[in-house]
Amino acid sequence: MKHTSKLAKRIAAGIMSAALLFSGSNLSFAKPATVKAADNDNYAKLLQYSLYLYDANMCGDTSSSAISWRSNCHMNDEVPGGYHDAGDHVMFGLPQGYAASTINWSYYEYKDVYASLGLTDHFKKISKHFTDFFKKATVLNGDSVSKILYQKGEGGADHAYWGAPEQQGDRGRMFWATNGASDIAAEYAAALALDYINFGDAESLKYAEALYKFSCRDNQCAIEGTGGFYDSANCADDQAWAAAWLYVATKNESYLNDAKSKNTQYLGWAHAWGNVDLGAACIIAEQTKDWSKVNGYLNSTCSGSNYLCMDDWGSARYNCGMQFVSLVASKHSDADFGNWAKGQMDYILGANGGQNYVVGWNSNSPTHCHHRAASGMSSYDEANGSAPNKNVLVGALVGGPNKAGVYADQRSDEIGYQTNEVALDYQANLVGAAAALYDKFKTGSTVSNIEGVGSVSTTPTPTEAPTQAPTQQPSEQPTQAPTQTPTQTPTQTPTEQPTQAPTQTPSTGSDAKIIEKTNPEGKTYWTVDCQGASSVTVTLRTNNSTDYEASGAFNPGNASPAKDYWEPTDYTAKPDVNNNGEFTVTYNNTTNASTVDVYVWWPKEGYSIVSAVKDGGTSVTPTETPTQTPTQTPTQTPTQTPSSDGTEAKAIEKTNPEGKTYWTVDCQGAEEVEVTLRTNNSTDYEASGAFNPGNASPAKDYWEPTDYTAKPDVNNNGEFTVTYKNTTNASTVDVYVWWPKEGYSIVSAVKKGGSSVTPTQTPTQAPTQTPTQTPTQTPTQTPTQTPTQTPTQATKYGDADCDGSVSILDVISLNKYLLGRQQLTDAGKANADVDANNNINETDSLYILKCVVELVKQSDFPIR
Repeated sequence: MKHTSKLAKRIAAGIMSAALLFSGSNLSFAKPATVKAADNDNYAKLLQYSLYLYDANMCGDTSSSAISWRSNCHMNDEVPGGYHDAGDHVMFGLPQGYAASTINWSYYEYKDVYASLGLTDHFKKISKHFTDFFKKATVLNGDSVSKILYQKGEGGADHAYWGAPEQQGDRGRMFWATNGASDIAAEYAAALALDYINFGDAESLKYAEALYKFSCRDNQCAIEGTGGFYDSANCADDQAWAAAWLYVATKNESYLNDAKSKNTQYLGWAHAWGNVDLGAACIIAEQTKDWSKVNGYLNSTCSGSNYLCMDDWGSARYNCGMQFVSLVASKHSDADFGNWAKGQMDYILGANGGQNYVVGWNSNSPTHCHHRAASGMSSYDEANGSAPNKNVLVGALVGGPNKAGVYADQRSDEIGYQTNEVALDYQANLVGAAAALYDKFKTGSTVSNIEGVGSVSTTPTPTEAPTQAPTQQPSEQPTQAPTQTPTQTPTQTPTEQPTQAPTQTPSTGSDAKIIEKTNPEGKTYWTVDCQGASSVTVTLRTNNSTDYEASGAFNPGNASPAKDYWEPTDYTAKPDVNNNGEFTVTYNNTTNASTVDVYVWWPKEGYSIVSAVKDGGTSVTPTETPTQTPTQTPTQTPTQTPSSDGTEAKAIEKTNPEGKTYWTVDCQGAEEVEVTLRTNNSTDYEASGAFNPGNASPAKDYWEPTDYTAKPDVNNNGEFTVTYKNTTNASTVDVYVWWPKEGYSIVSAVKKGGSSVTPTQTPTQAPTQTPTQTPTQTPTQTPTQTPTQTPTQATKYGDADCDGSVSILDVISLNKYLLGRQQLTDAGKANADVDANNNINETDSLYILKCVVELVKQSDFPIR
């Protein structure tokens, strides 16, 4: 476990080893991969193995653990549960929240991988053990948090004990916070938001939002109990991480704005427990479609064939974290770090002369990893001996080599702690990297017999229906439930939807046509034809035949959206375990509606619609492409012919670099232009608007809110009109809606005294009815700017702490920043970048150290 006191030791050691440090060579002294082991690219096995450390570190009730040599422990804790942090038994909140959210991020990105390899059930057990504890450790008073349990046990006392957790007994103090612990509360919030996103647990979302509010109330990191172990100087990165996931979960734009404002502009470290800025930046990039900030940093770091060694202590965790993030960026942008990540994992798995750093992987794996339970030993005297561990800690990632290339397979002393301990946060990055590598390269297979592991089941399972926007593109099978069949198993015959032929011809008589749709929150539902019928009976199917908690909703096509839309009705999902998880519900068409929307609330797993029957007649299965295209944009004809009287106001839909929709309207020669907009939510009275004339100064006027507020007319299809007064004789004006509940589209624009036309240019993205692209984000900067703004200029290179001089204090400040334990001001970051390559790293620290001991002059900065 990393201690604050180790930092001073590393700095002192650096000064003592001047000949090494001042050689000017790359400090990543690990050799390039030269030997490829037979199993190096078995990424299926790697993901399977990577999960088992969490089984080994389960605390409390371990009945769901797959590890045969573990049993219940610490059942007298005030709140039993959670996970042991590393090779010890303390429950530290910050790395635990980080680990839970990071492995859930991997599931969010690669759930099809887990499903195709049969690892979904195992993952869900691990994740649930995390999230159950976070909820039990959070005391709610209504929608607010009264207190949270952020740590169990004291580091010093716990470290004095070497033995199995089952024999430790009462570990003493529980650390509660009624204020502060903002960093830990935010990490809990991120993990619980992801639990909602991945598995649809509404209770988790409630806790996540309350914890985030609690975190932002005081903005004070936990201090008591964490000092010297996992203390953090700043909670903004944790809050940016949580806010980004809460935005994904809710589409509440205030969360996205929070994430952007709290996320640092200047990335410079791996995704890690002490600094999650890079991870938060990735989620922001996914939502805004702008990867320039993330890829700018990755391009400066993820290159070459040398082992990326970012720190002496636990280097493999940072390496795997960079692999994971780089592969996520490769998935969503035009970057491709696949071969780099593959080369790094080759090294970790043994292409370095033979030694690998994953326990139980092969005969060259560590056998003395620093882990009390795995050691099977009951005293420090025994642990300090040379005998190998009695239990195999399957799949655990050890710290890995330090910068000098030194690794020691031993349980004790400084080098053993640095290079051979394991931890929840180390493992989370291995899980992410393994899932991403399998997704990228599709190599390897799982194994059925593993030493120390109970029954291993890896039967591929259908992935769950997402609670967020589906990831399928419109070109995929149009009528198949989005996640019914793992995409990695193309030869597997689908058994979940035998009747969903995409081009089925409707039967005559009383068939009920079905159209699968997705609402703006990414929820799947179905519109069913019921015209002329007194009732429609719908058959649904779930992947989970014990899902008795889900309930349903109907919405007739003639309902008032303000009153009845998605109101729960009188059916509850009761899948029949003896009938493939199917059940039927009936809609009584008392209002003679032409269609009815059918929805399932809070499913444990994904649902699909099997058939719909009018008045007991013939059934049909879905026959139309899912509505991934706008359904309420009747006026957006791409080739509209302008009216001929010269006063038309052409409207062109655009998207700014952050993915936000707006419209450029022609107003040349007009005193004013009237713009008619339409919203999907006729009760959206909170939205407001903005104009930006084409001749405005972006620095001053761009996207300044003006004098209109969106007040959709419930009696007029949710439409309303706003007027731009062209006092500056601008040739165009940009029109935007702030804070919409749901998406907006533009209907028409009219020059004063003229006629109206609809948008005449093909939109750059689907208008606001497209389920996966609801443009609800609010711009935080001008559309002509990119998020990666030019960093602040240096005033005194080397002066990282901005005290006016260059000294060892600057080295300390910079190293703490690189470890995620201290923030630097923008000026300090600019000063610290002494090689002027727009990337702060330990090379800069060493140059400053050279200056301190007068091997270089301050006047030599910046080093070119």
